[in-house]
Amino acid sequence: MRPEIEIILLALRGDLDGDVATRFTQFLAQDIDWHFLSIAAIGHKVCPPLDFLLEKHGVDHNLTGLIRQESNEIQRKSLMLTARLFKLQTILLESGIEFVFVKGIVISDLLYGTVKRRAFSDIDIFVKSKDVPGLAQILEHEGFHPTPMWCRCDHPSQFFSSPTFLKLGYEKEYASSNNSFAVDLHWGPGTWFATCDQMLKHTAMQDIAGHTVRTLEPNLHFVYLCAHAAKHDWDTLIWISDFARALQSENIFNWRKVARLSRKMGLFGTVQTSVSLAHKLLGAEIPNELLPLDPMLEKVAFQIIGRYDRTVPPVVSFSKVPHWRRIWRTYDTKMQVAKQVASDLFKPTFSDWVRINLPDNLFWLYYLTRPASKVYFFSRNILRNILFKKLAPARQNSDTECGASTKDHQTSEQR
Repeated sequence: MRPEIEIILLALRGDLDGDVATRFTQFLAQDIDWHFLSIAAIGHKVCPPLDFLLEKHGVDHNLTGLIRQESNEIQRKSLMLTARLFKLQTILLESGIEFVFVKGIVISDLLYGTVKRRAFSDIDIFVKSKDVPGLAQILEHEGFHPTPMWCRCDHPSQFFSSPTFLKLGYEKEYASSNNSFAVDLHWGPGTWFATCDQMLKHTAMQDIAGHTVRTLEPNLHFVYLCAHAAKHDWDTLIWISDFARALQSENIFNWRKVARLSRKMGLFGTVQTSVSLAHKLLGAEIPNELLPLDPMLEKVAFQIIGRYDRTVPPVVSFSKVPHWRRIWRTYDTKMQVAKQVASDLFKPTFSDWVRINLPDNLFWLYYLTRPASKVYFFSRNILRNILFKKLAPARQNSDTECGASTKDHQTSEQR
């Protein structure tokens, strides 16, 4: 693994002592690509802990300037987002809308002890679908506006809380007036987790900076974090840090209950994969309630670890097949795999509506047009990958010949 990624992983372990501190010093003594380290730290959202340790070890600020700048921005933004969350909760309590805050701010305070040590860029809130129009109206009154969807920017704001749009997805982002942050509004977590109604039945109150915030009870919240990371192919190291912090915490999680909840939702394999990554990368001990690990899940974990050395989030891929193959292997039952495949093939999304804008009485036609469009894009991606593999050697040879001719030209000029 690249020394830059190793430095990030060591920084995520927190306070370094003994052999770990020695390894950290040895990596700093190597020929580090500081630009890659900065970009990787920003992509993996780990600038605050990395900046703290680099400062502690006296690394030249000229090398870590980008990391320091991002860390300061994260701390400033986290305080601002926390204040807006408190204000938004007060308004929602007065309106009578059922809600629950997840991830971001509440996880930062729960696992890191402060909102300033973990990066987050938005406020995630779950409500029932029937309450979406009311909450959308509240957000617009507070100065937020729906972010434009790709290749379509001409809808009225009312469209994003209409029954048609609610059937096309399960979340919508509302940006602040100056676009500095957003509120991510969810009315359904998708096919990979419990329903929104079930989530609203398992809430807990968490004290953050003297304010009581409504969030998920910790055990269900941990399962949700694992499912969310799996949805994004575990591509960001801050999520692995969250799992490690949870495993190392005391008197917060009941791991027997975590195992029971995840098995009930068919996500025990997803939870096991997540804690396996925390163990392999950050040395966190896995509780007995989540053991033994399936060899197939161990293989999936090693595949994910191999990607950290090659890519920096956000990861863009022509094909989602490897991603879904990994997720399907973590599902507990074949029924879950079938449900996910059926949803991906047949459930219409906003992109389908953009391509073909059907009236409500013909909405059922999307269940026919979507499989056809999926076959088209899948075939196009396969052809694109085949052409890329065929053209890559020729392009490489061309570049080599060009480089050789340039070198010959420079030699003749010197002569």
